[in-house]
Amino acid sequence: MTLDETWDLIRDLNAEAHEVARDEWEQADLLEEEGDLDGAEEQREEASYYQASTFRELVDELPQEEHQSILYWEKENKNFREEFNAWWGQ
Repeated sequence: MTLDETWDLIRDLNAEAHEVARDEWEQADLLEEEGDLDGAEEQREEASYYQASTFRELVDELPQEEHQSILYWEKENKNFREEFNAWWGQ
């Protein structure tokens, strides 16, 4: 796969993971609107963790060709690596 195709793939996976975690992100926004900044920050950390774990699961479920392309570009392209690792999470 080309770099552009692989970028599109991981962007789509991250968007899907974000959609799965949508309720958690919305809860953080509500807490912030209510003035509970500490609670909002904790909720955002939980939402981020949930989104990252979902992203990792989606990557792990990919066909071998797509998974190999991600690994290749993660090693070969600094910008790709940084973005992928940010979405992969801890």
